[in-house]
Amino acid sequence: MSRPRPIVPNVTYLLTRRCIERRFLLTPDPEGAMERIFGYCLALTSAKYGILVHASVTLGNHWHLVVTDVKGNLPAFLRDTHSFIARCVNIRRRRCENVWDVRQPSAVRLADTGAIWDKLVYCLTNAVSSGLVASHRAWPGFHTMPDAIEYLPKVYRRPPQYFASGSAAPEEAELVVTKPPALAHLSDDEYVSTLKRRIAAKESELQRKARATHKPFLGIPAVQAQDPHSQPRTPQSRAEINPQVAASDPATRRAHLSLLADFRRLYAKARAKWSEGKRTVRFPYGTYQLFHFHSVPVMAAPT
Repeated sequence: MSRPRPIVPNVTYLLTRRCIERRFLLTPDPEGAMERIFGYCLALTSAKYGILVHASVTLGNHWHLVVTDVKGNLPAFLRDTHSFIARCVNIRRRRCENVWDVRQPSAVRLADTGAIWDKLVYCLTNAVSSGLVASHRAWPGFHTMPDAIEYLPKVYRRPPQYFASGSAAPEEAELVVTKPPALAHLSDDEYVSTLKRRIAAKESELQRKARATHKPFLGIPAVQAQDPHSQPRTPQSRAEINPQVAASDPATRRAHLSLLADFRRLYAKARAKWSEGKRTVRFPYGTYQLFHFHSVPVMAAPT
């Protein structure tokens, strides 16, 4: 059971979800079917739940998203997005087992602009840092581009997997990519040029490292030739590292971790009383599941 965390509006996150047993079930195919699945499902659910998409990439066995949860709907957004994608992937791969790792998705709160820039670059260069291609632009799988905000939203047609021809889901869905609200003070040109510059610097560093260690990038043909049911040869780390907050300023990170600890303390106290039958106990602001599914009283938002 995952530990409780506050779900409140207008929080920016780095989201990560891995495939079960790290299998390459999401490997991009030459036909572009996997890109269509991810683009359509993300466009559909982000619009439904008021999620602002800032950056995204799908590798063979995991995907990353940088988003802002405007309305405090993150759990419902993750539930539906991963459910739709999993159903489509299983049909595409002709399987019926779990697609996602049994652990909950990682949701790291980005507490300042430094962390937001860092995770935008991390997300968009992930295929390069994983040793797959030398440039983010070369990645054949689903990914957003750093200058996507300057163009019209990309339109994805409904994938035939899972969504039947008579489905209530729309035939097309537009994926809107935006600037993070914390960077809204920048013009579109300033934002894009800064992001491109940071990506170029990171990719140059990764390319130098590849040359120095004599480890060439895998390349597109080899990526697309991977068996989707296989998994990496490297052993999986047993460390259960699950960061909750990222910030470039240590004091900001400590402050947010302190607030998270306060929330969990108040939540545990209220949950104990609620379990004793005291149904009037008030839970801390940001309580999500018990509020939405059991209508527990919740404290007012702090002013």
